[in-house]
Amino acid sequence: MKRRAFLIATAALPLACSVKPKAVAPHPYGYFNPGEARVMDAWLQCLLPGSPGARECNALAYLDKQLQLPHFANVARAVRRTIARLQEAAKPSMFADLAAAEQNDLLTRLQSGQLTDAKINTQKTFELVHGFALEAFMSSPKTFAWLGNSPACPH
Repeated sequence: MKRRAFLIATAALPLACSVKPKAVAPHPYGYFNPGEARVMDAWLQCLLPGSPGARECNALAYLDKQLQLPHFANVARAVRRTIARLQEAAKPSMFADLAAAEQNDLLTRLQSGQLTDAKINTQKTFELVHGFALEAFMSSPKTFAWLGNSPACPH
């Protein structure tokens, strides 16, 4: 191959190589995997609907950070098992994809002890998640400084 033919043939290579792949956003949670985060987000929205509600007050991030603390290790395991129990009860759909009435029905069954798990007390876990959600909702935005960003909760 002659030099000229080589240069013509490879002229487009720098352009193709300079196209950068789209950056994948890092997973924002330290405890929840993406599927668990979707279920927990829907659960928290049922507990604190409206505006401001769970999303505006960053309740999911608050709960995620709390469950990473060593003294909440048992609670974290119970929450994870309860999320799995909710998913199991919601099949064949995802809990997060159910209509609000269906989500509320499953959460009412969970709260009343009708959705049980042999290894954990799902009623107690419901109460703990509800408590964390209220903490996130009622906390001063200054409380969230350790989250790395301030939630937009306007209370």
